[in-house]
Amino acid sequence: MKLYHGSLQIVNEPRILVPNRTLDYGSGFYTSMRAEITQDNLYLILAGKVSAVASFIADDEHISPLDALTKFYASDTYRRLEREDTKLWHLGPVALYQEYQEA
Repeated sequence: MKLYHGSLQIVNEPRILVPNRTLDYGSGFYTSMRAEITQDNLYLILAGKVSAVASFIADDEHISPLDALTKFYASDTYRRLEREDTKLWHLGPVALYQEYQEA
């Protein structure tokens, strides 16, 4: 079975490592059985990214996870993320959080 992970690099033997928040993808390794991301299937990869960004917001702003989710969903960054044509979905959670902070 082929799994696509948003890069051109082939990973023949993926390794499971202890997550490190400073890494772009944190504790997630996003995969799809489809090579192409479209507006119709973009939702499949958003949940993990949104959850990770909300976790960063909650930690850094000392607010509840629910409040952090609400803030992120109301942000310009999320509005751009949910549109496939912006290609913001290519970014990992750390880069998305930086986008959120800069907006």
